[in-house]
Amino acid sequence: MSAPERTAVTGVGYCVPPLLRRNDDPIFDWLRQHAPAGGNLFTGYCERRVLAPPDELSDLPKTLPDLMTPAAAAALQDAGLTSSDVDALIGDASVSEFYTPNELVLVHRGLGLSAAAWVIPVNAMAGFNTALMIAHSLVESGRCLSVLIVVGYNWTRYVSYRTHQSVSAGDGAGAVVVGRTADPSKFAVRDAATVTAPEYYGTMFTAGDRVRADDGETAHSWPYFHITAAGLVAFQEFGKKVPPELANRVLARNGLTGSQVCLITHQASRVLLNAWCVAVRPAQYPDTLERYGNMVGANVPVNLAFFKDQITTDHVLTLALGPEQGATAVLLSRGS
Repeated sequence: MSAPERTAVTGVGYCVPPLLRRNDDPIFDWLRQHAPAGGNLFTGYCERRVLAPPDELSDLPKTLPDLMTPAAAAALQDAGLTSSDVDALIGDASVSEFYTPNELVLVHRGLGLSAAAWVIPVNAMAGFNTALMIAHSLVESGRCLSVLIVVGYNWTRYVSYRTHQSVSAGDGAGAVVVGRTADPSKFAVRDAATVTAPEYYGTMFTAGDRVRADDGETAHSWPYFHITAAGLVAFQEFGKKVPPELANRVLARNGLTGSQVCLITHQASRVLLNAWCVAVRPAQYPDTLERYGNMVGANVPVNLAFFKDQITTDHVLTLALGPEQGATAVLLSRGS
């Protein structure tokens, strides 16, 4: 008797640029010569992958669709599907070329998806977990047969290299396919939870600085990711403590402990990863922090794909953060 079909992650994929940026890169010279606040919070990096400059005369990836499209194609191939099978495309290109529309639509074009395939941008740093819940609901309800999720981040271009958070930044894209399968080895959404602390709103944000132009008019600098003094406090008080509390709450209500799960998380800093590891005590906790740095919202799907053949547990807990401050946790379980 064959196993019944269920809604699950049927394919995974990722893509990172070939260009390396190591700790000795000249772009970090100013930080090496100065000591702005917060340096002790951003640790654990050796290399990052970065997109080529837009004006570079080469075939290297320069834009987010250059990363997101092959990541999505890899996930479709892993799922044994083609672009014609996709009913909806959910995700985020951040930072996109325009405020709106989102460059996710260029992934739709690059893959050659049907004009009838929905494009659903999710504008959130923790957007992958959100997209996963939307995709699961769409397939579970029968509204869609196959949903493709892809997120890509190019924040190496949107940080100030006079801030310590810049040392973490890496570019990358990750993708998953959600659909129906009878394969018991595939992971399905079992539970999820979120916590939001809006009192921290405005302590971490991406925007340009207001500057006074020569003619006296107000202008703005290139947008970049800011962390205020209050944001450094949020990093410690919310970031280190709340996400693992959320993770353990989800595990407990499903009769599980950390010793039964593979934990795959946001990877802003070794400081956070160490704190979460101590609090959750997972059976496995793979990361690519030294290799790829902080790929922002792509951390979780990239690592799901990167480590797919090394996950030995029957449960995966994905943990993501946003600068609201907010945290999301999704528990995935195999069919067995």
